[in-house]
Amino acid sequence: MNSSSAISCYIHNIGTAVPEPSIRSDESAELLKITCSNARSAKLLSRITRLTGIEKRHLIALNHHAYSAGDRALYHPAERQPNGPGMGGRTAVFEQEAGPLILQALRGFSSESLARVAGLVTVTCTQAASPGLDRPILTHTAVPASAQRWNLGFMGCSAGLAGVRLVHSGPIMRGDALVVACE
Repeated sequence: MNSSSAISCYIHNIGTAVPEPSIRSDESAELLKITCSNARSAKLLSRITRLTGIEKRHLIALNHHAYSAGDRALYHPAERQPNGPGMGGRTAVFEQEAGPLILQALRGFSSESLARVAGLVTVTCTQAASPGLDRPILTHTAVPASAQRWNLGFMGCSAGLAGVRLVHSGPIMRGDALVVACE
């Protein structure tokens, strides 16, 4: 690409939000061990958790765990739920919980800047639904319904970067863009 056709891309604002429930990483490993189907998996989970260096995790799943939500829980011990929760259950919880977190993250953005959004890119590591993350944004913020929209689902841990790359690629995006990554 020659310099006359180069696209300038700037990050003007960043908003973040985390779920209220939190747990120390060592506690999360102990809690999640009940979902392991064998001792080897439980040992591997403990090791991986320790090696991440993460001290505290904010997990919305704590609101849906057997210890806090009883029979309405999404997550149960491996004896009761050997393959973990199904995609339908995980998607329902994601749809219920993601919208408020997204709106919390966008509170720091002015209505004027949101009204200028010409392209909306929503990204997640593992979630896929339609309508998706764009629904709470278009319903509860000044982002215009006429904004071009892309949803990148099942993008793995680098989902947010894929959204930024999409915006930076230029030809498909004209004007201000909003990238919303939620997982």
